[in-house]
Amino acid sequence: RFQMRHCGHLLPREAPRDCDPRVESFNPDIWQRQVLDAIDARSSALIVAPTSSGKTFISAYCINSVVLREDDPEGRVVFVAPNRALVNQVAAQMYRDFESVVTGVFTRDYMHKVESSRILVTVPACLEILLLGPTSQEWVSKVRYVVLDEVHCMREVNLGEGGSRDGTGSTWEHILLLLRCPFLALSATIGNPREFCDWLASVKQLQAEQD
Repeated sequence: RFQMRHCGHLLPREAPRDCDPRVESFNPDIWQRQVLDAIDARSSALIVAPTSSGKTFISAYCINSVVLREDDPEGRVVFVAPNRALVNQVAAQMYRDFESVVTGVFTRDYMHKVESSRILVTVPACLEILLLGPTSQEWVSKVRYVVLDEVHCMREVNLGEGGSRDGTGSTWEHILLLLRCPFLALSATIGNPREFCDWLASVKQLQAEQD
């Protein structure tokens, strides 16, 4: 807040002059437009950008592209956070920003409108349960996009609270292998984005060969 209020003239930034009809409040950067194009094309994308650089805006656009489509009233979007504390934070934001859309929550100790919601906020382990569950396959078929927040947690051994394994890296990998829809992977701290992106591309190629 201090930087924004008092140091703007010391932080040079070349803002795009041309607007984008998909964004009303500001002129998005080139990389943001590229991600919007990917979402419109129903493609997967890895976004590595510093905190407060626009990843939340991208997530909101992705969710809007699913829940506001009149030709797909059954479409679902899943937002995956690495632990329960972040799930609670994200769920509160979803309730505020998408108050007319049913939002559900699924963690180890709390379930709310899991399969009836248009927006589901969950942790990796619980999404894996849904993706593998024989009784939830109808719901799985309606998932149009998955947003994987803090995807760098894939390299962590254990991020869950109370000794749980909500954030286990292998669970994130299982999710990527099980998904049959595009995804957005978000992170601010991946040090080798090219290698990681290549690995994600290989996963999607493996899925295509299996299908």
